[in-house]
Amino acid sequence: MASVIDSHIFKDIFGTAAMRNLWSDEARIAYYLEWEVALAKVQAKLNIIPQEACDEIIAKAKLENINFDKLKQETELIGYPVLGVVQQIVSLCRDGLGEWCHWGATTQDVTDSATVMAIRDSLDIIEANLDHIMGSVAQLAEDHRLTPMAGQRSREMYYP
Repeated sequence: MASVIDSHIFKDIFGTAAMRNLWSDEARIAYYLEWEVALAKVQAKLNIIPQEACDEIIAKAKLENINFDKLKQETELIGYPVLGVVQQIVSLCRDGLGEWCHWGATTQDVTDSATVMAIRDSLDIIEANLDHIMGSVAQLAEDHRLTPMAGQRSREMYYP
């Protein structure tokens, strides 16, 4: 049985295409890759890893380089996708430079950071939606500012 999130019937009642894309497997892995690249850049800047390794990690840590079928198999074996992503980056890098990928980091570092990145981007979508709603409500108030409305008193209709 499908959940309300992935149900063809219910999905647009409980979510939007933009939000579903943001929380998709592809987006999650893209956040992992973005995080790994940022880590490599900072570590190279601080001389923790070689700049050459950083450059190679940046070149290879791209969503189009990730084999999702292989990642699915690896995730089913170990229970989480971070290691599978890192292993793929490592294998794509030349001359063993990929061994510097994820240097000193933990799986939880990546997982938590990617989740916060998705929340950040979700809030941007929510804010844009709220801005649209506020504009619509303001327009309705303007359009109906002179429309008589029945009042209520003690849950009963009352004259204006």
